[in-house]
Amino acid sequence: QPPQPFGVEGAWSVPDYNKIRMALEVGDPYLELAREAIAAPDPQVPTATTPDFQLPYLSETRNLGRLLSASAYAKEGTGDLPGAMDDLLTCIRLGNLISRGGCLINHLVDVAMTAIATDALRRIPMRSDVSSKDLRRTAREILRISDHVEPFVEAMRYEALFGLACVDLVHKQGFGVINGGNEQARWKQ
Repeated sequence: QPPQPFGVEGAWSVPDYNKIRMALEVGDPYLELAREAIAAPDPQVPTATTPDFQLPYLSETRNLGRLLSASAYAKEGTGDLPGAMDDLLTCIRLGNLISRGGCLINHLVDVAMTAIATDALRRIPMRSDVSSKDLRRTAREILRISDHVEPFVEAMRYEALFGLACVDLVHKQGFGVINGGNEQARWKQ
């Protein structure tokens, strides 16, 4: 949960803050990897076009968005407001990256990560003295990010490819592939 302003009841307790600090220390290499990923030229994620394509990185990426949010709140608490804004912009960019070339679930992870970041982007300036220069820079970056958002129609196009692959699988192997038979374990996996 996001903390209240420091010095106000409901802020992170000392034990909570210590847990978050430890999580940020453990997660620091992953935060660095997220920053590198968004800086890469023309990044793209693999497209799930068949039912056997695994997408385990999606929940981990969403968790990374939560970690970026916690990092932003921790930076707010130490007075590093530009750093807090940068972490939240990284969260939005990473969500956008995860939706590039992805199907519906990728798009939904992008929506969730954007929601995590925009909630903090609303809270932090309302309670901390973020300079107008930092607010303008953040607003410009949000507009720049919005110019590169993967269109929803692309997610639906990839979702349709996935659906057609499922139909092909059933056509080739019969309904046993989805309702039991020898293929049940493979389908669930």
